[in-house]
Amino acid sequence: MKQFTALIISIVVATFFVGVYVFVFFQVSGFVTRIGSATADARILSGRDSALQTTEVFLSEVREFQEILERSIVLSEDVVRAIELLESTAREEDVDLLLGGVGLADVKTWNYHERVDITFSAEGSFSDLATFLSIVEGFPIMTQLGGGSMEKSAKNNWSGTFTVSFIKAKL
Repeated sequence: MKQFTALIISIVVATFFVGVYVFVFFQVSGFVTRIGSATADARILSGRDSALQTTEVFLSEVREFQEILERSIVLSEDVVRAIELLESTAREEDVDLLLGGVGLADVKTWNYHERVDITFSAEGSFSDLATFLSIVEGFPIMTQLGGGSMEKSAKNNWSGTFTVSFIKAKL
């Protein structure tokens, strides 16, 4: 029996150590799996954080441009004021102004805005006419001066027909 006692104790001790080894192995394996999962999650979150920061920068830049555009667009009720601004600027610069027509141009890609085209004739000295046109291009609303031609008249004045366009919010 003494011979078997040492063998039994050896088997019990070996079984104990095998059990401890298996337990530790699975614990370490679980920790490695969790660490791998946490590392993958950290990479994903880092990518999301980077994308979020890029988006925040983009939105702040777009917000600045949007504010500039909003200040440059005429509301429907301010179209008459824009025409009056054109007329008063002509008076201040000693330019005779004759409005030829006001029309709306629908731009297919614009959902919330439309272009207002004002055609007018202007007459005055070359200097007054050039100053007037320069001021019109610098109006606080976004204007585009186009489609114009100037010629010298018999009275030593200059005259021309022009089109000025600006953006108006749709009703």
